[in-house]
Amino acid sequence: MSEQKQMDKKRSDDKEVSRVEDAHAEEALRRSEARLRLILESAQGFAIFTTDADGIINSWYEGAAQVFGWSESEILGQRCNVTFTPEDRAAGEPEKERETARREGISPDIRWHQRKDGSRVFINGAMHLLRDGQQDGFFKMGRDETAQRQAEEALRRSEERLRLILESAKGYAIFTTDADGVINSWNPGAGQIFGWSEAEILGQSFEVLFTPEDRAASKPQKELETARAEGIAPDIRWHLRKDGSRVFINGVVHPLRDGQLNGFVKIGRDETAQRQAEEALRESQKQLQSLNETLEQRVQEKTAEVHELASDLIKATQRERQRISRVLHDDLQQRIYAIQIQLSFLRDRLPIESETAYGEVSGIAQELAEIVKITRNLSIDLSPPILPGEGLSHAIAWLASRMREQYGLPVELQANGPFVIPNEDLHVFLFNCVRELLFNVVKHAGASRAAVALAWLDDGLRIEVGDDGKGFPDTMREQEVSRSRQDDLPQSIGLPTMRHQLTLFGGSLIINSKPGAGTQVILMVPVREMQQAASPR
Repeated sequence: MSEQKQMDKKRSDDKEVSRVEDAHAEEALRRSEARLRLILESAQGFAIFTTDADGIINSWYEGAAQVFGWSESEILGQRCNVTFTPEDRAAGEPEKERETARREGISPDIRWHQRKDGSRVFINGAMHLLRDGQQDGFFKMGRDETAQRQAEEALRRSEERLRLILESAKGYAIFTTDADGVINSWNPGAGQIFGWSEAEILGQSFEVLFTPEDRAASKPQKELETARAEGIAPDIRWHLRKDGSRVFINGVVHPLRDGQLNGFVKIGRDETAQRQAEEALRESQKQLQSLNETLEQRVQEKTAEVHELASDLIKATQRERQRISRVLHDDLQQRIYAIQIQLSFLRDRLPIESETAYGEVSGIAQELAEIVKITRNLSIDLSPPILPGEGLSHAIAWLASRMREQYGLPVELQANGPFVIPNEDLHVFLFNCVRELLFNVVKHAGASRAAVALAWLDDGLRIEVGDDGKGFPDTMREQEVSRSRQDDLPQSIGLPTMRHQLTLFGGSLIINSKPGAGTQVILMVPVREMQQAASPR
C-alpha cells in the first residue's frame, strides 16, 4: 500500500475515533444533565429556578412549582419579581437582590414571598450568580419554611399574649420557681403585691415570701411536696411583703413538667382588704354578741325591776284600797252606827207632841242608813273579799252576782275549773281588770247581758269579756271608751293603762268591736305555770 493511502486511512480512522469519542462525551453530558435535572426535580420542598441577567425566569423545576403554584409553562419568560410580595416589589427588593448577587456572588433570600394564588410562603434561601463566559444569569434556591415560620410566629404571639396577660394581671401574683423553689420569673402583679422588683427577687428562694412562723413550721417545703405529689397545693395564708407587712394571698401552686419536674408556678390573688374586712366583721360580731348578751342581761334585769315595780304598785294600790276599806268599815261605819244609836235614843225621848222634830230625826236616821249602805258598798268595791286560794273563777263568780245585784247586769261565767293563780299580785290584777271591763259595759255598752270566759291555752291564760251592747267604731279612742259617764260607778283605770300594765306581765289586750255588734275584750297572759296549778278540784 502506497504511503498516500496509508495516510488517508489513518486520517479516516482518527475521524472515526474522534466521532466515537464525541458521541461518548455527548452521551456522558446528557446523562449528567439528566441526573442533575433528576436531582433538581426531586428536591421536594425546595424552590429551584434560574433567570437571565435581567431576572427573566428561564428554567423552573418541580419543587418551585410546588412551592409557588406556577407550572413551568406559566412561569417561563416572566420576571422573578412576580414571586415577591407587593410591598417588597414596591421597595425594589428583587433588583437589590440581583445587584448583591452580581457584586458578591450570593445574596441571602430569607423573607415572605407570594404564591400564584396570592397567599404567602416563607422562603429560606439565596440567589447565586451564574457565569458561562458569555452572559451572566442567576440561580435561585430556597426552602419552604412556611409551616415552621408560622409555628414560630404563633409561638411568639402566644408568648406575647402570655406576657401581656401576666403583665396585665393586676392584683395577681404570678411567678415560677425551679424544682428547689428558687424564683426564676416574676410578673408585675407579684411586684405590686409583695413589693419586690423582678431584679431584686430573681434568684431568691420563694421562702422569703412566707411569714417567720410559717417558715419555722416548714410550710414552704410542705407546699412544694403537696404540689409535686398531688398536682396542686392550696396556698391560702398570710404572706410577707418586702417591707415586713402582711398580705393575705388566696392562691395555688402547680408543678411544671415536660416529662420531668422542671419547677413550679404559683398564682395568688391579693385578698388582704377582704380578709381584714372579714376579720373586722368577725370582731364586730363578737363585740356585738357580747354587747347583745350584756344588753339582754340588762333588759332582763330591768324587766325584772319593772315587773317588781308593777307588783309593788299593785300591792300598794291593793293595800291602799284595803286601808280605805278598813277606814270606811271600822271607823266611819262605826261612827255612823254610834250616831244612829244616839239618834234612836234621842227620838225615843222626844215628846209625842213634837211631831216635827220626830220627823226630822227619823229623816236623819234614814239618811244615815243610806250612808251606811253606800260606805258598805264602797268598802266592798275597794277591797272585794277575794281569797287567792279559791281561784280566779270563784272571785269572778262573786263579781258576777255583785254586778247583777248592784247594777242589774246579768253576767255569765264560762270556766271549767277554779283557775288558781299562785301569784297573788297577778290574781288581784286580773280580777281588777275583769271588774273594770264589766264597769265599762255598764257605763258605755247599753248591754242586756255580758259574759266572762276563762281558758288555758298552750301559751298561757286567755280571758274574754264580751257584751251584746251597742259597740263602738274602730277609730274611737280607748280613752273615750274608758271615760266614765255615770257618777255612781267607780272611776275606770282606762283601757290604755290596763294595756300598759298587762305588758309589764308580758301580756296583751285585744279589742274587737263594731257598732251594733257588741264588744269583746281579750286579755292574754303568757304564764305557763298557771296551767299546772289550775287543775280542777
